[in-house]
Amino acid sequence: MRLLFSFEGRLDRRTYRYCRIFANLAFLILLSIEQSVLENSRSGANPWVLLLYALVVLALDVIMIWSTLAMQVKRRHDRDKSWPWLFLGFIPIVGPLWVFVECCWLDGTPGYNRYDRDQGTAAVFA
Repeated sequence: MRLLFSFEGRLDRRTYRYCRIFANLAFLILLSIEQSVLENSRSGANPWVLLLYALVVLALDVIMIWSTLAMQVKRRHDRDKSWPWLFLGFIPIVGPLWVFVECCWLDGTPGYNRYDRDQGTAAVFA
């Protein structure tokens, strides 16, 4: 739970990549659930059931966003950067590419830094 929801500490790039793969698969599942809710709303399903589905999907979306932000903050901590670096991802086209490169491929700060203990260095494709 600390891995996905805490904003404290560091996260090495290998663990980040595996967590992102898991989170992206969960996001695809969420998209399929949302699509089925939309299809059911067109077919005249019970409105209370649709409301329940919508609330569940909304809760899962919030959890997804929270965990993504937490993992990116910890990854920035591993690179000895603070949380405002998250805003770099909002720059069109270049921002998401830089977030991908920085979080998935660039090595963290070796040894101790101001955020936590050393997480070790992982090989790029490890």
